[in-house]
Amino acid sequence: MSGKIRLVENATDTQTRPTMSHRWLIFLAIVLVVVVLFGLFLLSGSTALDGIKRFFRYSGVDRETYGAIDFENFGSVDYCLVNDRLAIATQEQLTVYAQDGSVLARHPGSYTSAALAGSGKNLLAYDIGGKHLAVTDADGSLRFELEAAGLIYDAGLSESGAVCVLTESSTCRAVLEVYSGNGSLLFRRNSKTNYLNACALSPNHEFVAATTLGQENIAFSASAQVFDTASDAVYAEISLGAQLIYDLQFLDESTLCAVGENALVFFTADGAILGEYAADGGELMAYSFGGDGFVTALYDSFEADGRYQLLTLDESGTVIAAVSLDNAPLSLSACKEYVAVLSDMKLQVFNRELKEQSTAPNSNWQTVLIRSDGTAYCIASDEATLLIP
Repeated sequence: MSGKIRLVENATDTQTRPTMSHRWLIFLAIVLVVVVLFGLFLLSGSTALDGIKRFFRYSGVDRETYGAIDFENFGSVDYCLVNDRLAIATQEQLTVYAQDGSVLARHPGSYTSAALAGSGKNLLAYDIGGKHLAVTDADGSLRFELEAAGLIYDAGLSESGAVCVLTESSTCRAVLEVYSGNGSLLFRRNSKTNYLNACALSPNHEFVAATTLGQENIAFSASAQVFDTASDAVYAEISLGAQLIYDLQFLDESTLCAVGENALVFFTADGAILGEYAADGGELMAYSFGGDGFVTALYDSFEADGRYQLLTLDESGTVIAAVSLDNAPLSLSACKEYVAVLSDMKLQVFNRELKEQSTAPNSNWQTVLIRSDGTAYCIASDEATLLIP
């Protein structure tokens, strides 16, 4: 073969090459796909576009009156959100309100010390130290209600609408029960050797957990027992240290968080400790499990500068973000990607990284409930205002 290169006259290239206009169309298509994907990310996993969504969602409504609620406040009162709708339990009844503030449903019931919990599209109302318990859906329709055999210590709600309830008993130290979403009894365990003070149910009600009260020397010694609701045997038992446990919650199907007087302990249903968070001095003031994939905690450090510390923690107890607050907090709330703190001076709304998203002066409010879109119910003694940033 000759090593020379010869030019072939009138040779043609049979491969079609894109014209300049075709290249621009391809480039614009790629840009459009990137913009759409980025927009979907912002809409689903970020608060960046929530201001735009709120603008369109609440355009045309009177922001001074939309969602406003007046209620009678006497005795013990508790507030909760279910699918962004406000529910209020008083001594005499449970009321669920629509987005615009109108009444969806009222259910009479005796609540000497009312407590509410929302999970998904279900709402639980129960009487701490009493016997009444009721479950509704987000529209306020009653799923079931019951009168417990003994006084209620604690109760928990799953996303499926199932309920766990911890009660006293004359024959043992405590009774732990699980009911399905229609009120059928699924699980019962009589605790003959341990005092139980808090309970929690996994989202699909496969597991139920309870914390035990013990004593080691002169200090409290706590543990958590996890049960498979299809069996009466202890599935796992986890030591929670020498502290009193205030609350217990499933963060997902297999991860739990126990809130103690000294530390927050994160562990799995099969007994593995994932981590814990203990503040360096100070004490826990408030906490919330409402965040999507994070737990919110508020501490009083008793220091002159930056006395109040707000933190978000992931499901292993690692700090995601922390910020100091200037004013003494009155109320803490978290929902999806938002965290709200109400002080006697102002309302502050943050994202999970604790970057401030909005603020407003306090108008005699005492409680805040942040909603999934960054709006918030601000509650005074006998009225609730929907604050739309």
